[in-house]
Amino acid sequence: MNYKYLIISIFSLLFLSCEDRTPPEVSIIFPPSGGEFSGILKFEIDAYDDSGVSQVDFFLSKYFGRWDIDPTYSDLAPPWEYICDTRIYKNDRYCFWAEASDGFWNSQVTNKLDISLKNRFQVRFYNSTVTNISTDVEGFDGQVLFPGDSVIYTFPGFDNPNSVTYSANTTGIWINGNTSVSLGNELKWISTAYVANMGSLVRTFFADKSQIFIFLTNEGNHTIGPFYVNYGADNQTVSEIYFPPDGVEYSTGYFDAIPLMEIRIESENDDQPYILTEGQHFSLSHEPNQILNIGILANEVLVCKVRKDSEAYHEE
Repeated sequence: MNYKYLIISIFSLLFLSCEDRTPPEVSIIFPPSGGEFSGILKFEIDAYDDSGVSQVDFFLSKYFGRWDIDPTYSDLAPPWEYICDTRIYKNDRYCFWAEASDGFWNSQVTNKLDISLKNRFQVRFYNSTVTNISTDVEGFDGQVLFPGDSVIYTFPGFDNPNSVTYSANTTGIWINGNTSVSLGNELKWISTAYVANMGSLVRTFFADKSQIFIFLTNEGNHTIGPFYVNYGADNQTVSEIYFPPDGVEYSTGYFDAIPLMEIRIESENDDQPYILTEGQHFSLSHEPNQILNIGILANEVLVCKVRKDSEAYHEE
């Protein structure tokens, strides 16, 4: 008798006898069937299994007769819930259900519920730049959008517009006491979006990689200025501004980010200007929202750093 195969057979039988073949129990706590909802909606599920529930998938679909769609959201730990911003969906009737799974590939689905979503159409703008943006949506009064913030335009009624025309613009501003001067390039966004089948329109404004924003700090011994960017190039800009030796970080503006760009800052009390060149004193990041921090120290020591404002940057 082959005891080796006998032992293997016994262990296989023990394993199969311990395997869980019972699907989880699952039911919908909220929302109730037939309800009408708007804004933020929390879907809640009750799920139980002797061996533990490993995952609950949430489904929200306009296809009432289909089960073979990807989940809208998957939750991997209790409480089993999905917090949904219904404003991203077009106003309509939807079908909701959930599926609970355990660690043995058993699963069970709930009944399907019929719910309605009803929101006023909104346009939401996000600002991932470092300057204030003036925004305008056709038919509304304009709003100022601050860095890292958002603004919302809400349309009256519950019918979607066919299209939305919007515009936005920003520029750098140098401020010293009571003096403020617009500097650098003006960034503009103008578009018409067709939104008849959308729940809302969301746009994030950012400075693309063709631009670089410059901050300057003068910790030297004398005032410096004027301020040249892309010195000697066809797109050279010169700003008649002056930076006192006060250690304050001054915001300047957006400028063309070109290879081997040269920044030149004249000195009131020194015949030699401060000259910074890309590739020698700093390197472009070639990413959206790239920022150059320039520090002018005593004895003409230069500190330069290019960074990306990643905390504020959002993809559209």
